[in-house]
Amino acid sequence: MARYLSLPEAVRRRLVLENSEVSSSAAEAPAIHERTGVPLVFDNLHHRVNNPAGWGDSAAMRVFLATWPQGQTPKIHFSSQRASERTVVRRDHTPGVQMAAAMPPRPEQHDDVVDAQEFVALVGAVQDIEFDVMLEAKQKDLAILRLREDLAAIGQSELAW
Repeated sequence: MARYLSLPEAVRRRLVLENSEVSSSAAEAPAIHERTGVPLVFDNLHHRVNNPAGWGDSAAMRVFLATWPQGQTPKIHFSSQRASERTVVRRDHTPGVQMAAAMPPRPEQHDDVVDAQEFVALVGAVQDIEFDVMLEAKQKDLAILRLREDLAAIGQSELAW
């Protein structure tokens, strides 16, 4: 807390806290908000990986979204978990030699795109609250375009913007 308070006010106003797949679960973050007033950013993939309290997604999101000051639009992070193997390329100790290996996906890894059904399930559960969504996907802008197409294909275009 002392370190937080030692930060300039201009810096403190810009800080947000996201639940982590390793250190702070969604259930632990509200206590930090209570002490500091820092708004909370819900991350669905981190919550899936680190949820010792067993909080449901929509319940956790509601707690996080309520921490934002009046007049500021709350934000969440949304991603889908990588389901397929990935190719990891490493350099050998011999100059110019690289080695490639297929590696299984890790639970905390973002996929190339976002699963539209997962998106609808999460965002649809809290439709009564206005908030922004930051997509975390390896394909960046292409993932957003693909999500928009997928949402239109399943009749959920209104969730795309």
